[in-house]
Amino acid sequence: MAAKIAVVRNWEGTAVTRPRVIVKPKRVEDIQTILENAKAFPAPVRAVGANYSQTRCAVADGGTIIDMTAMNRILEINERWVRVQAGAQFIDVAAALEQRGLQLPVNPDLATSPWALRDLRRPRTPPCPQAPDSCPRA
Repeated sequence: MAAKIAVVRNWEGTAVTRPRVIVKPKRVEDIQTILENAKAFPAPVRAVGANYSQTRCAVADGGTIIDMTAMNRILEINERWVRVQAGAQFIDVAAALEQRGLQLPVNPDLATSPWALRDLRRPRTPPCPQAPDSCPRA
């Protein structure tokens, strides 16, 4: 788990941050250590994956960025859900599901169609506002 100082930009360069520390944990215990040591890993603390957000949600000026890309394992797949680490990428999850004859729901808009809450047996599920019957139930 190496720490360094850098300038970080999102994929399109519209969100820029200058964290004091960037860390790349490999285990849950690494994250616990980061969160327990505010002196070495100052606030604000932001977890970042592929850095594709168009918002400033990963901005951590003077703080800590936790780069989750090393924690990318697929932990469990069954016919109803997939459990992954925070750094797992859609393409890898989709490939693993395809090997089992499953797929992620059609997801044209990540903002209105939370795939993490969907049933994998219903591969084509429109966003909730257009089709209320497809909304995840509590």
